[in-house]
Amino acid sequence: MEDRYNRLIRELAKTFLLAEARTCINPTEEALKLLNEHYNAIVRRRRRGGDLHAIKNYASRWNEHVWRIAVILHALKFGNEAGQHSLDGDGVLPKN
Repeated sequence: MEDRYNRLIRELAKTFLLAEARTCINPTEEALKLLNEHYNAIVRRRRRGGDLHAIKNYASRWNEHVWRIAVILHALKFGNEAGQHSLDGDGVLPKN
């Protein structure tokens, strides 16, 4: 398992960090909609009287972290072919 993980990390680093050309992972419309809804919900909750108002500066970064985790999970799923697949809505955010 450790060897498989190490190979994957090396493969991802070679493909995305050390590559001469930039690779972009694009979200599907569904994934973009889910992530935008998540962001907008946080914005509403950060307003005065909202349950996140007291920690609004901290909460403002939550959606950014969700994007990063979604891209990491996508890269783990597809490896060096991650740039050839769109980031879909499955697993981006838990369904309510």
